[in-house]
Formats: sequence, structure tokens, C-alpha cells
Amino acid sequence: MSRYGVDCEQVEVEGKPRDPVSACIVSAASLSLEQLSDRYDHWSGRIKAGSHVEGLPKMKALVDMTRATNTNLH
Repeated sequence: MSRYGVDCEQVEVEGKPRDPVSACIVSAASLSLEQLSDRYDHWSGRIKAGSHVEGLPKMKALVDMTRATNTNLH
């Protein structure tokens, strides 16, 4: 897919401008919004199912270890 230019993919969006350049920008934004929504649905579904955990595992382990050490020393 060419994002801009003569090969710009067009989508039907309510109120889309008739100007080709503006229509291309609106179409690209609409396609990007659809892709973002699909990615959000995918990853939020995996988080809900428990097959994906957000965060940096090594950093979380280090912070947990620091907390445990602090608790044991004080």
C-alpha cells in the first residue's frame, strides 16, 4: 500500500474531502485508526486471557528483589 500519491488507498469516510490530497490524508488516518484498533483488541484480549503480561520482567524482578532486601534489612 502506498500511503500517499497517485496510488493512495482510498476508504469511504463520512465527510471525506473531495480534494485528492486531503482525501488521501483522511483515508490514511482512517486506515491507521483501524490498524490501531485491531492491535489494541489483539493485545488487550491476550492480557485478559493471561497469555501476555505488560512490563519489563527483568526490571520487575530487580525491583521486587530490592524491596525484599530492604524489608529484610530494616
